[in-house]
Amino acid sequence: METVRGRVERYVAALVLGVATCPLAGGTALGAAKVLNWVMTASSDDIKVYQALISAFQAQYPDVRVELIVASSGQEFDEKVNLLIASGDPPAIWYPAGSFGYRHYAAQGLLMDVEGELARRRVDLSDFNRTSLDFLRWEGRLRGLPANDNVNFLMYNKELFAQSGVAYPPSSWADKSWTWDAFLTAAKKLTRLGPNGQVEQYAVERVFDPWAVPWMFGGDWVPPEAYVTGRAARTTVTQPQTVQALQFWADLVTVHRVAPGPGVSGFTFASRRAAMTMGDIGALQSAASLGLSIGVAPYPRYDPEIPAVTVLLPNQWVVFARQKHPQEALEFFIYLTSKEGMTTIWPSRGYRLPSRRSLWPLWVQRARTVYRLSEETIGTVLESFNYARVRPSHALLDFGRMVPAIQEQLDLLLRQRISARQAVEALQPVLDGILVEGR
Repeated sequence: METVRGRVERYVAALVLGVATCPLAGGTALGAAKVLNWVMTASSDDIKVYQALISAFQAQYPDVRVELIVASSGQEFDEKVNLLIASGDPPAIWYPAGSFGYRHYAAQGLLMDVEGELARRRVDLSDFNRTSLDFLRWEGRLRGLPANDNVNFLMYNKELFAQSGVAYPPSSWADKSWTWDAFLTAAKKLTRLGPNGQVEQYAVERVFDPWAVPWMFGGDWVPPEAYVTGRAARTTVTQPQTVQALQFWADLVTVHRVAPGPGVSGFTFASRRAAMTMGDIGALQSAASLGLSIGVAPYPRYDPEIPAVTVLLPNQWVVFARQKHPQEALEFFIYLTSKEGMTTIWPSRGYRLPSRRSLWPLWVQRARTVYRLSEETIGTVLESFNYARVRPSHALLDFGRMVPAIQEQLDLLLRQRISARQAVEALQPVLDGILVEGR
């Protein structure tokens, strides 16, 4: 019977045979090179970008060979990364292309502390998106650097607003007039019924991200420290603000009927049968390809005195510990996160913003010329980063185990089987049990 170690060695050997690699710069002999593994999901166009980056790096470090190991899916990506770790030859650097976040590996002590190296090289950390950078502190130390970021906002169809006689929402996140009451007033006007009384157009394609809605009411799923430590001793789901938020979220479907409920299909933003949607930077690209005339607005707030808030989806580069060639791995990490490296790799991740703010003009140029966005819309997108918080799915180690229980109760809530109060009372002992077990 084949041992686990034998299976790992056989699989790693197969990975090496199937990698997409670049020729060594300067004709360095294969046997003399220090080899770094790099696993990524990639299209054929992505591979060309990665090969260009590898060539540029190897031109500076001719004694290093980067082997690009291509995964066809997120699941395969996770499998290849985990098998390389088990083989004793982990990937040199890592990017969240699968189902795990960086904290999954940090909690196991598998990542390097890069803070000292960054200080020694005097890397200017002020250029990086601050929230994304702070998210990379694990047990008080930096475990990597931000790569690129996505953010959520309200995206709306200008033509459908005009047809319904509804004024566009405010464009500034600092505008205190854009409350949930103002949103609901507009949403009711944007929901259009046909002669038979059936909905022909909904105001919103889908209800908002339930993980973030409590923030907008001053509540949360877990205590604030959980976003720093990745762990919590208890949930805060029974907070009055969270209960209120979840009930309002469900009422958009069940009471006000401005968004389709479970089982209702066909009312998409893309088909022009919904006037608004929960958008992100990637959605701007999709909307532009469909020829939609779009605008961007902040998420509403419950109370004018509660700060506006939205969701940040950060990606990062980290370095695995226990490297065969740790110094060379750090050099590749430093290159990837440099302005030169980020500029080279950005075309493969152009639906997100580079985490270095000095490189935001790359996306702004694309937004102007390809997406045909107005200066006002571009400004709203960029301003959203000042109001963004890391999504619980990225921050909490046990979030994946919490999701099935939460989704079950939210589905019952949307089907009017239970109230928000009943949902959270059912959830609290289940979520607390998961969180205590995870500690």
